[in-house]
Amino acid sequence: NGVAETMQVAASPVISGDLARSLAAVRRVAVLPGPKVSVAPSDVALVGEPVFLDVQRPDPVRTSISLAGSSVEVAATPRSPITVFDGQFAADVGRTVNCDFDSGFDPTSDLSPREQAGRPGACVLHYDLTTGDQGEGMPPRTDRWVGYASVEWHVEYRITRDGAAAHSGDMNGLFSFTLFELSVEEVESVLED
Repeated sequence: NGVAETMQVAASPVISGDLARSLAAVRRVAVLPGPKVSVAPSDVALVGEPVFLDVQRPDPVRTSISLAGSSVEVAATPRSPITVFDGQFAADVGRTVNCDFDSGFDPTSDLSPREQAGRPGACVLHYDLTTGDQGEGMPPRTDRWVGYASVEWHVEYRITRDGAAAHSGDMNGLFSFTLFELSVEEVESVLED
């Protein structure tokens, strides 16, 4: 389906002592799923034509863990907008766009793909470079561009020690990613008189 597994990257707050260990536990407890990504109208893109990503909002996460007399409760909510990188790792060509969840291609719409691509918040990529064989005398490019969809999470946590509230707060700067792959081709047309 062209979508890879997810991974998590977390920015660490600068805090010392017991609280730092507790917050490290928050990050261990809160496994944040990446968004589900699908590509439309096809899994092969054409240079210059809109490619829609349907990025589904992950479900909120609620979880807790107890360690050595302390308990950590975590509630995480995905935020909008999401960030999408198209994967074109060539000089000055790769693009990052911000878009809304669930703003992909609608095959039941009366709007053309180009008109749908113009909607505010639409999750649309445009590719400038093809993948694969580039012709005689040219080095081949990768068979697929590998891009990503990134979601930032807002995390609220509460730490209790021996049943009494010890600390609570919130964290930003926690992200989950989903990788996607896409082949890009160029359409050649022949004009005859």
